[in-house]
Amino acid sequence: MKKSLIFCMTLIVFTFPQSLNAEQSNDQTKVTIESGPLSISPAENEIVFDVNEDEEEVTDSVGEITVVDATGSWEGWNVTVQASQLKEEGNPEETLPPGSLHLTHAEATIKEEAGAGQRPSWTIDHPTAIDQEPVKILAAEPNRGMGTYHIQFSDESLILDLPEDEEFNDQTTYQSTMTWTINKGP
Repeated sequence: MKKSLIFCMTLIVFTFPQSLNAEQSNDQTKVTIESGPLSISPAENEIVFDVNEDEEEVTDSVGEITVVDATGSWEGWNVTVQASQLKEEGNPEETLPPGSLHLTHAEATIKEEAGAGQRPSWTIDHPTAIDQEPVKILAAEPNRGMGTYHIQFSDESLILDLPEDEEFNDQTTYQSTMTWTINKGP
């Protein structure tokens, strides 16, 4: 009998303080999440080709572009690029024909920063002319592409085809301005 009484009293002691605490306190924390930018930052906006005699094509690098999708929308995005018609530096009346400048992603790398979603995909398969109209080169489908991505193009990612009937000398330089655009949706 003694053992039963001790057990009951112990149970009462442990539950007693809880029943005395009739006041309760609730702390509420309000969290607001704001969307961030959808942006692209190219390394180079202006590419200058130095053309030497007897060359059929010359190459250069686009460098690195950085894409940031901090929107939180998971809608996806795409990147387009367009180059202006190539003009001879110092003599803008001298131009190369449209379709002379091509972009390739051969040997390009896409590196995502920590916490980024699945990588975007290339939308071009071969060197593609970029001096006629905007060309979609990269896309993130819905539920992909969130975060920050660094796209590093190879040293020969830009290819300039030179017309056979043109004469070039060691001092001939052509210029083109590249415009990079990022759009919502794949």
